[in-house]
Amino acid sequence: MVDSFAVREGPFGRAEVVQVQNHLVAHSHPHVHFTLWLKGGTAHAHVGTQRVEVSQHLALAVNPHASHDLRLDESEPSTLLMNLYLNAEWVHNTGASDAHPLFFPQCQITVSDAIRSASTILLGHMSSPMEQEDLQIETDVAQLVQSLMHAPSPSEASSAVALCRAAVDPRLHLAMAHMQAHLEHPTKALNLAHQVGLSRSRLFELFQSELATTPLVFWNAMRTEQARSRLMSESESLSHMAFDLGFSSPGNFSRFFKDHLGVTPSIYRRVCHAT
Repeated sequence: MVDSFAVREGPFGRAEVVQVQNHLVAHSHPHVHFTLWLKGGTAHAHVGTQRVEVSQHLALAVNPHASHDLRLDESEPSTLLMNLYLNAEWVHNTGASDAHPLFFPQCQITVSDAIRSASTILLGHMSSPMEQEDLQIETDVAQLVQSLMHAPSPSEASSAVALCRAAVDPRLHLAMAHMQAHLEHPTKALNLAHQVGLSRSRLFELFQSELATTPLVFWNAMRTEQARSRLMSESESLSHMAFDLGFSSPGNFSRFFKDHLGVTPSIYRRVCHAT
């Protein structure tokens, strides 16, 4: 691994191993998201009203688009984490869950021996100096996801962790389309609400009730995903990318990216092209 960071992508989505040395701001992802502790200090996240621990015995599960942060506990200066960002369709097709789309009523997962074993195997293949076949990584991820999906939550040991969730309100789809079309110039929530025929308060209510996030966090998630995708190319300079995404300087872009993903864009690009 380079600078305690590794990333592998495939049909499943993305698997990352990252040494987090600073708190992460409230952010979201368009994926089914799991965070597992590997080494170092413990951490915790706030997902809605839930405080979720990330430790040797407890893992984090987050629904697509749900706002969450990550706070390092004070015992150690950093923590090594494994993050899975999974395509919901792929999870459904693996048979890990019959529910489609997925929804986690509880974000806390108890780390079983099966989860610990599967994550160790995946970590070994991701950090090996020998290039692993994409199919092997996908097989490892599938095994880990199977274990995660069948693990109990501490508060509801007998309950499944995946349930069906209703479709997103069509007015939110309009808001999302407007955000995507104006990615580099996030507008005020009031202007966005007017674009889709809602009051500002009703817009916030819909984002919270349907996606468990806010318009700004969602917009920033879009910018993060766009930046991450463009970092896969070696041809575009970080300065051009920063200004094109609406940042006032490359430094501001770098801080934004690290505050959301725990690693700088330059390291992210270097590791992506090393694998």
